[in-house]
Amino acid sequence: MSLLEATSQKGSGRRKLNYSPAPGSPGHAGTLLCRTSSFTASTHINHGFRTMRTSGVESEWLMNATHAPGQKPRPCSADGPLPVKKNVPQVLKFFTWWTEAGERKHMTVDYFTDTQSFRVKVDIPLPVKVYGRDGDLLEPWDLHVGARIDVLGKTVTLKQASQETIEWLDHTARVLIRKKLILEDEISKFTHVPLTQTIHTYQHRDKQSHIPHKAEGGKINLRGLRNEVLHLKSIFEQYRPTPEPEPEPEPEPEPEPEPEPIKKEKKGKKK
Repeated sequence: MSLLEATSQKGSGRRKLNYSPAPGSPGHAGTLLCRTSSFTASTHINHGFRTMRTSGVESEWLMNATHAPGQKPRPCSADGPLPVKKNVPQVLKFFTWWTEAGERKHMTVDYFTDTQSFRVKVDIPLPVKVYGRDGDLLEPWDLHVGARIDVLGKTVTLKQASQETIEWLDHTARVLIRKKLILEDEISKFTHVPLTQTIHTYQHRDKQSHIPHKAEGGKINLRGLRNEVLHLKSIFEQYRPTPEPEPEPEPEPEPEPEPEPIKKEKKGKKK
């Protein structure tokens, strides 16, 4: 099976994707031309010595790529002892749509947490690489309802998510919010709590409860919230008293060796 990697470039009327076979796979480098409106059976691919028409499973086989050769995906779990739900769903599923030429287009975006790879589906499944603004591959922290991501040169907004995805996003957000409130309370005992960028971090405000923001509908930006928790944690570390190291016990003096008893010589009998 040939594993191909693809990168998108904007062209005139079409999107051009350069691809190259994975090490050990047959064929030569070529180009993949996709229509702007959809990725359907009209897609053609020139694979070295032959030209084939892609459709359905065949196109998924041709585009079965996740990471460039030699590139290792980053771990999905958070760095450091941050509270995170361990059983992350195997697939985070989002839905989006837009209107093009008077026709409504739908797209499904699947993120596979075990391989950190994306698959977008318009008319057929199409595995692609999706990067953030910093050029790094996206992680579960970067995905939420309302997030804007670039898919094959087109910026789309994730407008809905599956129930399992929403439950994991909301649970993780609530855990991080509790951690944030605890750190703010501890920091207030020593100094003023720094202001946080709530506009970029939260999507909902809850004025009826003590928690100033509410995790609901998978709309909280976990990346921004996680960064704030790490920032508050670093501030708290500056004020938290560190326990003094206990003095090492002095070594016990070695006992002096007892003197050997003097042996008395036996006097021989006189003849």
